[in-house]
Order: sequence, then C-alpha cells, then structure tokens
Amino acid sequence: MATKKGKARGVVIQSIGKTQSPNKQKQWNGSNTRKAEVQTSAQDRCWAATKELSCFGDGEQRGSTGADDLLLSGNIAAGLAVSLATQLDLPTPTPTFSPDPNNNEWKMLAVGFPIWLTAGDTRSVTTTRSVSGLTFTLTARWRSTTFDMGDGRSVTCTKMAAYSEAVKAGTPSPTCGHTYTTPSLPKGTYTVRTHSNWDVDWSVAGFSGTVPAYNTGDASIAIGELSALNR
Repeated sequence: MATKKGKARGVVIQSIGKTQSPNKQKQWNGSNTRKAEVQTSAQDRCWAATKELSCFGDGEQRGSTGADDLLLSGNIAAGLAVSLATQLDLPTPTPTFSPDPNNNEWKMLAVGFPIWLTAGDTRSVTTTRSVSGLTFTLTARWRSTTFDMGDGRSVTCTKMAAYSEAVKAGTPSPTCGHTYTTPSLPKGTYTVRTHSNWDVDWSVAGFSGTVPAYNTGDASIAIGELSALNR
C-alpha cells in the first residue's frame, strides 16, 4: 500500500511488554501481539476487484476545502501509477556489441574473443502523465539489463561500460560482457534478446511510491572461428 511517506505493509504490529505481578511472577500485560486492522474504503475494494477508473469517479470529486480533499486513496494512486508506468516511452535496450563486428572484413566476432555489451540509454527518464484529472510525476531509473545471448547462456548487468578504441584487443569488459565458446557460422547468427528492468518513482496529490517496469530489445551477431594457416 502506498502512503504519503512511501510504502507501508498495510498491517501494524503492536508488541506488548512484560510486567511484574505483586508476587513478582512475570505475566503478560495483555495479548502477546495483536494486529491493528486496516480499514479499506469502498473505492479501494472496487479498485482491487475491477481495476476500473470509475471506482473513484472522474478524479474531480473534492471535499469542501479544495484540492487536498480529493477522494483518492493510496491503493488507487498506486494502481493508476502501475498503469501509467506501462505506457512510459523508455529507451529501447537494443544490444550493441563491441568491438563492432562490422569493422572487420568478415562482419563477425570470433569464438573465444571477449565481447563488450551495452543496451541503449540508461539515463533516468522523468515525465508527467495525466489521468482522470490527476497529474502524476514519474521518474524511471534503470536498474539492470539481462542479455539472453542465444547460446543458452545469459548475462545480467547493473553497469555497462562503454567500449573505446583505446581498449587493448582481447580485454574483457569490466562490467558487462560475454565470450562465445561455439560458433554460429556457417549456420547463421545468434539472436541476442535483452530485458531491461526499471524502477519508476511516482507521486500525485501527496501520495508517492515506486513500481517496477521493463522493456525488451534484440539484435543478431555472427560468431565464427579464426583458423591459423601453417606454412
């Protein structure tokens, strides 16, 4: 459940301490542990059952004191944030392989050769979106990208270092890379698929929270074997 201060469990645990009785025997002052009930509104119950925006009308329902009395609960705000997060225009994580295989005459990279991996722009994205008269501020922060390398192996990266021509040939990436052990040629190429995970911070009308989002991409790479010719 999202609250004005962030996330809450939805259940409050209240612990009761021990006291001494007149005969100095330990006894419990009340129950061991009890749960304070969380009262859900009709709007919350409607949203949980239907996920329909009509659960809270047109978003313009107000109390007598103005905008601060919007009939909006944290649960509904979080549900709307999830819907909006899925609509964000996040950078497509298209896999990029370095050194660039297009820079050699074979248009491929070799078995046993370390490949540096990157996948699109990972900078934070901030935007505003409106729904039913409510304006959300959304900030998406990149968390990680998983590369399915097409050879039965995968790599998950939380950092992706950029390759440069100053890098010595054969140097592995310090943060995100892969080395193929079997060729794709002459049969074809490996299809590399990416799955990028983002955390989307949202806020609206004094409520805030974080919801997950993801997007995907793909690209192909040819992997071959280099043979040495003996005279």
